[in-house]
Amino acid sequence: MLIPFAHGMGLISDELYESLERNCEGEYMIVDPSNAECSNDVEAYSQCISGIQTAQILEPLCGFASPKPHQFFGERRSLYDEEAELLLPEQSPCASNRVDGYRLSYRWLDDDGVREALRVKKVELFNYKSYGRTRNFLPIMEKIFGDNRNQENVLEFLPQGSIGPWIRCNYTLPYTSTITDSYQYYVKLSTKGYRSLIYSGDHDLIVPFLGTQAWIKSLNYSIVDDWRSWTVEGQVAG
Repeated sequence: MLIPFAHGMGLISDELYESLERNCEGEYMIVDPSNAECSNDVEAYSQCISGIQTAQILEPLCGFASPKPHQFFGERRSLYDEEAELLLPEQSPCASNRVDGYRLSYRWLDDDGVREALRVKKVELFNYKSYGRTRNFLPIMEKIFGDNRNQENVLEFLPQGSIGPWIRCNYTLPYTSTITDSYQYYVKLSTKGYRSLIYSGDHDLIVPFLGTQAWIKSLNYSIVDDWRSWTVEGQVAG
């Protein structure tokens, strides 16, 4: 539903949308390399959304504002890039209420008092210049500290047999993804009488509401209330 959503929001032209539908036949994630027409259309689509914050298309493009890759067909953003962007000046377009919350989460969750309350094993400080060069931490320091990385007094929290600094989305953790569809779990819970609140943002290009609607319809529930807006403090919120 990403392509129809992007088209409906005016992010791609009618011509590109129609060409994508015609040449890709609904398959946009895993493109047959022999299908040159579809590959070209997908590349054109990627170019159209490359400067957009896909988690909220009206906000400035800030890599750390979303835990997910903000390029539909691209690779994950570097963890080190996200860390470096957290040091952007406050007057940056990325300095917003949402981003401020992410900034504060790093500071709060690495606070000694918070870590002690959560019983996180204390991390030892070490001198970067004397220790970091013998390890694989140089790329991190180059991204975050720039020219300051050569100073004797630059210290950083990094794991030494203990829990390192908190990272919001650590893409370096080794794991195998085995669950690709949660549909069966919702069906099972529903038959047991559990209620669900399925929420989707109306400006989210990662999980567009069109897909959420189609997913809910597939559960085959009866409609008990008409489509309507919901409000917060007298203002329409969705």
